[in-house]
Amino acid sequence: MINQPQQRTLRRVITHECSEWFKYTVIYFPGSIGFRLRRAYYGFFLKGRLGEYPTIGFGTCLENLDGLIVGDGLLTGPFVHIVPGACLGIRIGNHVSIADGAFIRSANHSYFDLDKRIQDQGHFSKEVKTSKGESASIIIEDNVHIGARCIILSGAKIGEGSIVAAGAVVSSEIPENSIVAGNPARVIASREKLSFSKNIIQTP
Repeated sequence: MINQPQQRTLRRVITHECSEWFKYTVIYFPGSIGFRLRRAYYGFFLKGRLGEYPTIGFGTCLENLDGLIVGDGLLTGPFVHIVPGACLGIRIGNHVSIADGAFIRSANHSYFDLDKRIQDQGHFSKEVKTSKGESASIIIEDNVHIGARCIILSGAKIGEGSIVAAGAVVSSEIPENSIVAGNPARVIASREKLSFSKNIIQTP
């Protein structure tokens, strides 16, 4: 015979498992229906903090949604992972593109106490400011492109109009209209000073 505390625990476990199954069904649902489901699902849980016309790719997972604010026109490729964690939050501006497999996490594991296991020390995060003086742990301003397999970490502030090259690791402030690459990411060019080669093919 199951007593009442055990029944309550069992109900919580079943509710949690059903919720997880539903979440991952939505995340990995294919085709145009999947895009619509993810837009509705994340729109519901972000409660007004997801801008208009997002296109959220197959396998893209947004977690710890309380700390996430997203502007209009978000575009993600497949398998993007955005995790605010225990921090000051992540702010993503308007018309930001995030390519396949990018990982954005704004809380780091604490490791300061040598007498404790790292996994028992909780988390820490950095602080950056928006142009309006609002605090966050990661800020991605308007019209930014983040390349495939990038890692964006606590303390990153990516200026408007910037491009983060594929595989870059960003944990610092990047000026607007910059092109950054490498680990750690560094500015390799400014879009304002580029001269394009004649053999570049421009498509709409």
